[in-house]
Amino acid sequence: MASLEIVVYPRELDSAEVALTRLGWEVLERGGEAGSSYSVSFRIPCDGATLELVDHETSRSLTESSGHDIIAGLALRVDDADAAWQAARSAGLRLDPVSESAPSEETWGRLVRVWTAGGLRIDFVQRPTSE
Repeated sequence: MASLEIVVYPRELDSAEVALTRLGWEVLERGGEAGSSYSVSFRIPCDGATLELVDHETSRSLTESSGHDIIAGLALRVDDADAAWQAARSAGLRLDPVSESAPSEETWGRLVRVWTAGGLRIDFVQRPTSE
């Protein structure tokens, strides 16, 4: 089953979380530890879509220099990371070094990360079967 996740680097994660909660959006999961690398995922009122707020050293640096929140990329949950890797390669998308030769094995799933010519990051993520 495929679904879409929009990844956002907020300037102020706590304020963004409060605002989205006030909209009535449901928190699906939290990950990491506040202050180092932390994320909060929300179910948004759109079939199969979620929004993830992410805070880590790189995101803080980017939002501080830009002065605003940043849409970091899109994450598509897929059933088969190998098929996604092959499709991305066949389509001529630029594969990120982390998944250049095959999907990378991450603690949260198998990852295929690609970049469009304009710099949009797209992650194809096959979650572990226990989720």
